[in-house]
Amino acid sequence: MFLLTVFANISTAPSQSCPAYRTLSDPWRNVGFCSSIYDKNDSKLIEGWYTFSGVSGDQVVPSCVPAQNITNASVTNYNLFTCNSSINSTNVVSCSNGLTAYYLRPIKGIYSTRHSSCNSSSCGPNAYCGTVYGSCVCNPGFIYSANGCIIITVSADFKNATSAYNFLDNLEKLLNNTGPLEQKTVELYLDSIMNVSSIIENSTDNIFLISFGNKVLSVTEKLLVSLVTPTETQNSTSITLSNLESQVYTVGNKTSLSEIPLLNTSNSSLDIDLIGISKKNNESTAVAFMSYTNMSDILKQSFFNTLTRESTTTVMSNVVSAIFQQTTNTYLTKPVNFTLKHIMPLNPQAILSCMNWKTNTWNTCSIIQTNNTHTVCSCQSMTTLAVISQTDPCKFNLTVQCAKQFLEQIQYNIPQDLSQENVQKYLTIIMNLTSNEMKTYDSYGNILMDVTEKLASALVQKNKTISISLHTFELQVITVEPQDFSTNLRLITSHASMDINLTANFNENKGRVAVAFMSYTDMADILKPTFIKTFTDTKKTIISMVVSATLPNATNTNITEPVSFTLKHIKEVAPYHILSCVYWEKHRWVSKDCNITKTNSSHTVCSCNRLGTFALIVQSDPCKDYLSRSCTLGFLYQIPFEIHPDLPQEMVKNYLYVIMNLTTRMIGKVFDQNLLASYGDAVLNVTEQLVSTLVRKRNPSINISLSVQDLDVTIVVAPNNSSSKILQLCTQYASVDINFAEISTNNNGSAAVSLMSYTNWEKTLKPTFFKRITRTNKTMMSTVVSASLPKTANTTLTNPLKITFKHFYEFKPKDILSCVYWKTDTWLNAGCSIIKFNITHTECSCDHIATFALILQTDPCSSDHVINTLIAVAIIVGLVFLSLSIVTLSLYSRNPVTNAALINLCINLLLFHFLSLIKTLFLANIQSLQLRAVLAGFQWYFLMSVFVWMFIEAVLLYNFMKNLSNITSISEQVFSWKWLIVIGYLTPLGVLGMSAVRFPDDYIDEECWFVEDENLIFIFAGPVVFTFTLNLVPCLITVIIMIVTLKKLKNEILHTSSSAEKNLIICLMLRSLTQFIILVCYLIFLYIPSKNGALYHAFQFLNSQQGTFIFLIHCLFNQEVRQKCRNVMCVLCFSNNPVGTSSSVRGQAED
Repeated sequence: MFLLTVFANISTAPSQSCPAYRTLSDPWRNVGFCSSIYDKNDSKLIEGWYTFSGVSGDQVVPSCVPAQNITNASVTNYNLFTCNSSINSTNVVSCSNGLTAYYLRPIKGIYSTRHSSCNSSSCGPNAYCGTVYGSCVCNPGFIYSANGCIIITVSADFKNATSAYNFLDNLEKLLNNTGPLEQKTVELYLDSIMNVSSIIENSTDNIFLISFGNKVLSVTEKLLVSLVTPTETQNSTSITLSNLESQVYTVGNKTSLSEIPLLNTSNSSLDIDLIGISKKNNESTAVAFMSYTNMSDILKQSFFNTLTRESTTTVMSNVVSAIFQQTTNTYLTKPVNFTLKHIMPLNPQAILSCMNWKTNTWNTCSIIQTNNTHTVCSCQSMTTLAVISQTDPCKFNLTVQCAKQFLEQIQYNIPQDLSQENVQKYLTIIMNLTSNEMKTYDSYGNILMDVTEKLASALVQKNKTISISLHTFELQVITVEPQDFSTNLRLITSHASMDINLTANFNENKGRVAVAFMSYTDMADILKPTFIKTFTDTKKTIISMVVSATLPNATNTNITEPVSFTLKHIKEVAPYHILSCVYWEKHRWVSKDCNITKTNSSHTVCSCNRLGTFALIVQSDPCKDYLSRSCTLGFLYQIPFEIHPDLPQEMVKNYLYVIMNLTTRMIGKVFDQNLLASYGDAVLNVTEQLVSTLVRKRNPSINISLSVQDLDVTIVVAPNNSSSKILQLCTQYASVDINFAEISTNNNGSAAVSLMSYTNWEKTLKPTFFKRITRTNKTMMSTVVSASLPKTANTTLTNPLKITFKHFYEFKPKDILSCVYWKTDTWLNAGCSIIKFNITHTECSCDHIATFALILQTDPCSSDHVINTLIAVAIIVGLVFLSLSIVTLSLYSRNPVTNAALINLCINLLLFHFLSLIKTLFLANIQSLQLRAVLAGFQWYFLMSVFVWMFIEAVLLYNFMKNLSNITSISEQVFSWKWLIVIGYLTPLGVLGMSAVRFPDDYIDEECWFVEDENLIFIFAGPVVFTFTLNLVPCLITVIIMIVTLKKLKNEILHTSSSAEKNLIICLMLRSLTQFIILVCYLIFLYIPSKNGALYHAFQFLNSQQGTFIFLIHCLFNQEVRQKCRNVMCVLCFSNNPVGTSSSVRGQAED
């Protein structure tokens, strides 16, 4: 370690008892002044005798080892101790004058010294005797120098920014390793700090200025901390310098004060609850308060995190700072208040902010009071702050971000009490910020409303009404005292008013209540109507001013009675729409808690159960872009959640119109039957709920009739003492008679009945949704009528209600009328019956409340008597020929296997047509549905058997062609006739059984195969298509084999018999193809639409003549059969003629 660097002070003092010597008085030689700052050594020391004096001491510090004596008396040899070299030996002489002389030689180290006897004057000024024997130590805050202890200063020759910063840095290091300082020392350093601060005021290096300013604050705070001394009561220390004022206040555990006085400087003061804080710190705490006059030249206004680049900013006060000292728990029991005097004239258009330098933000301190000369800032922590004024915010670049930051900043700096002029000034600046760009951000609207509501709270004054009107904003604040109380309070702006009952708020708010009512002109462009989430895909428009209502400074903001808002319409709206009174919730409009009580073309009255921000939104054209299931049904399902239990008649009418208009669009553009059924059911439910909102419990008598597109509504509410026992509700096309007295009695003497009549609804709730076993055409003969008992608890009917329908169309006596009611997705007739009917009207009786209609059922394939007679004759003719075919093939065909298929085909076809004849002649007389189903089942079974036997015949023909080379052996290569019987009759039985299990309630009516249900289409079309395909495959294969065989007949091997075989093959091919066409292909007529059923009648005729065609093909045109018939005739006529035979399988080729 090295001593402080100074030049050696050497002098000569002759003595008689001592050798000639020089005297060294360098202060840095004292053993207590050793420091690494100074690099000193005695390498240039002149060898000789020396003595020591002054601050450094009078003895060289020896080691613990005794030295050797050189002379007998006067010279002693010592081991010397130096700060940075090894131990050296030298000679020592004690002189008669009390001095000690040392013989010293040059060394690399230093000869350190000490006082042989240290007292208060030994170490000189600013130092004291240390604990090490004979050492000197500088007073706290002083450093060692070549000439003793001094304070740290900046050399006059090196006054620049770097030396100034180094000065602060060295001082901070010193303070980090020192204890309490004397006030004088602290003042010296504070004065030095203020002086060096002036050196860098004109610096252009912003980063350096910020760093230097922070260093000044840090070092100043540490200096003031060093002033704190423990006390049991209280102690206050004040320092006043040219650019700095400070006060340190200490509270002890025995203080007699109940309240700490303000800590004051000439331009500021601090109000802090030191008593409360001391209780959390063992009854002891201290605080330092500083006020800097020139700090704004270092911590420039541009360094504060404000909108400086976007506004004109001025530091309006001294920079002040407050810190705790020797305090463990620094939690504030209440905010600290800084009162700052304005040091600059206040611009009337400026907005003030309390800026926290430590966090470089504005949201930790807020202005609670201000005037032209002073501002009070309230902070939640001890900090460094100043008052900033701003004018022309965002003047260079008006962006959403800039405007939002400005609003957020002033939100925390609006004083609790402002004059009307200042509030208007604030509002003017704020409204001027709102540009078109801001109108796309709802977050900007949120902060804008928060700021205006806080400004409104600053206007609360005793027993006074204040109104402010700007171009885009209006505000009214009313403060009510108990002596001026009125039950209802009305606040008015040019486009809106508010009525509120404040009775419940007085007790909770110490009697005084203030109400603020605000109206925003441009807020609808910011809080857009599209932010409402009630209905999707609708056209939305805000048609009123956006208004806000608050209870400023109230501890209880709950209201016990609804608030009424009367809002003027500022836009024209479509004649029919959905009107909603909504309030703003964070980022969306919400319709709950608000109800429209009155509305007309110019105004709407909203009743809301809360305070907040409100507006009127109109919605129209639901599902305007796409009529999807999710949109249409979602729109209807959402309505019950959006409507209030009590709605004005005009609103209900608008809702109904929008629904009916959507229904018209649905009918024209949607063809999904399931969607139409679901949509219609949803409309019925929603309409019933809307109509129920017209019923008022408090109104004992109501009779309402209204009409919208395709809908008529009648509502009656009457007390039990009504003169009429049976109540009749009428619309244009229907009426309902109901025992109203009975319903009223069951519901405590009052009840309501509604009747809704839907016209043109046959395309929505289609009559085809009325599922019946028989296949009939269904027509809606009346309007759809819905009866309900709105807001009636007991809806059970002990007596049926009567519905009278007016017919839309004429009908024939044989047509069937059915009274039906709607349930979810189908028409049902259980519980409803026809009482009587005539050409124009039908009366129905139903035992429950529901939605009713009248459906006419007609036979889609009914023919007149002449056609039915002709068809019956044709069937009889066909039956005759089928009988002849069966007899002929049984008697005159010798191959039992191949002819078995054709004979069984004819038998099944005979039975099928026989049942068809019975149904044609007697179906009208068969009333039992079960019997009809049995007949249809047998008929369907025989028809399927026909197809199966036709398939078997095709397979046999295929086998015959395949084995044409060995014709005589065909019969032995196929199934026996017993197996054919099993296949031919069990297969259709299995198909019929599966159809009956899958569709037990359905059957096919062969008289008319038009079906409405896709399942029923499958019953008929499925097996038919399958059988058609199954018969077509072997037929085509057989044709191909026939063609190949005909080509082979040209070779030499078969040349001798080629002519006969060729004729046989052609005959079989033509006969099979003709039979396939007759039995199967004519079915196509059923699927070709034709006017007046011409093709259907053609189908009936061809179907009846199947037996005739089979007789012609297989009997009349068969040479074998003809030959056998001739032989029989010859036998009958000429008994002596023998009957010819033939060996062919199915017959020979025709001539």
